[in-house]
Amino acid sequence: MKLFIWMLLLYSIPFAFLMVTLLYSKSKKYYTLGKTLASIGFIVVAIVSGLEGTHLIDVWHTMPAFLLCLTGDVLLGIYNQNKQKEYFLAGLCVFLCGHIGFFLSFARMSGVLVWEMIIPVFGVMLTIWLEKRPGMNTEKLKVGILLYSYFVSLLLTKTIFMAVKECSAGTLLLAIGAGLFLISDVLLLFLNFYKKRFLTLHVANLITYYYGIFLMAASFQFFS
Repeated sequence: MKLFIWMLLLYSIPFAFLMVTLLYSKSKKYYTLGKTLASIGFIVVAIVSGLEGTHLIDVWHTMPAFLLCLTGDVLLGIYNQNKQKEYFLAGLCVFLCGHIGFFLSFARMSGVLVWEMIIPVFGVMLTIWLEKRPGMNTEKLKVGILLYSYFVSLLLTKTIFMAVKECSAGTLLLAIGAGLFLISDVLLLFLNFYKKRFLTLHVANLITYYYGIFLMAASFQFFS
C-alpha cells in the first residue's frame, strides 16, 4: 500500500503540470507536453506495479494498450491546440485500438463470457440517446462514436466481471479505473460535440481519465 500511495503522489506531479497548462493562458502552449508527461506516468506505474506484484507478464501483454493511450493523448493534445479535425479522428481511432487491446489482454487473463459481449449494447443505446440531446451534434462521426462506445463499455463490463469472479483488490481497482475511464469518454463526447464548451468539463475529463488509467495501471501489484 505504501508503494501505491507513493506512486499516486509522484503521478500527481506531472498531472498538476498538465492542469496548469490547461487553466493558465500563458502555459497553454505546453498542453501537449503536459499530456505526454502525465501519460508517461501511467506507463511507469504499470511497469513498477508489474515488478512489485506477480503479474509482470500480464503487464507486458497490456502494455500495447497503454502505449496506444499515450499516443492518443498526444494526438488529442495537438488537436486541442490547433483544432485540426484529423488529429481528433486519429486520436479517436488510436484510443479505440487501445480499448480493444485492454479487452484482449484481460480476456487472456480470465476468458470471455457471452454476457460480456452483449451487455455493452446498452452503452451503445445510451450513446444514441445522448447524441439526440438538444445542442449535441456529432456530425459525420455518429457511427464511429457508436463503435467506440461499444468497446469502452465492453472494457468496463469485462473488468466488472473480473472483479465479481476474483474478488481481489487488484480486480476491484481495475473495475473502478475502467469506470472512471468510461466517465471521461462521456465527458469527452460533450466536450467536443456539444454546442457549448465548458472548462469544468475539460477539467473533469482529465481527472477521470488520468486517475482512472492510473488505477488500471496500479492494479497489477494487487492481483492475487
